[in-house]
Amino acid sequence: MIGWIDDQLEAANSPPGPHRLSRMAAALIEPLRQIYGVSDKVLTMALSSLLLGAPKKMGRWTQVGGSMIAIDTLVHNFLHRTGILARFSANHAYGAACYRPGGCADIVAAVAQRIDARQFNPAFPQTFPRFASTRYGGIVPRTASTSATAIALMTAVVATTWIAAFG
Repeated sequence: MIGWIDDQLEAANSPPGPHRLSRMAAALIEPLRQIYGVSDKVLTMALSSLLLGAPKKMGRWTQVGGSMIAIDTLVHNFLHRTGILARFSANHAYGAACYRPGGCADIVAAVAQRIDARQFNPAFPQTFPRFASTRYGGIVPRTASTSATAIALMTAVVATTWIAAFG
């Protein structure tokens, strides 16, 4: 398994550019979609946890794992009910479409670019889409918790993104 992951990541590593990490994540997820009954969400969650748990010497693994975004029904419904999907012309039903270009995962990634995740944990990288995706409302926040703070911050960033994108 380790060799297969290394090979998949290596094959998708070039060319450099803004879509490099997405290509590398797709290189892992796409072949595994053939497993009956396993959704993109489950694959993303499992692989991102595995990759993030890799030793520091496997930096490529942690980069890709940190870039993977699992979209659950709570995140999708938040984006739908707040009108974010409509504003980005990305209306779709929950499921595989959440991971297509311009879908929920891309929207969460765009928002994550505007958040410094080190505010919540100094050990996090500055841009950490996986952290952002779990903070859209996928958990019930406790008063004064980092989750509540992150949800409030995400809502503010989404509002700012709307204003910047649509005036």
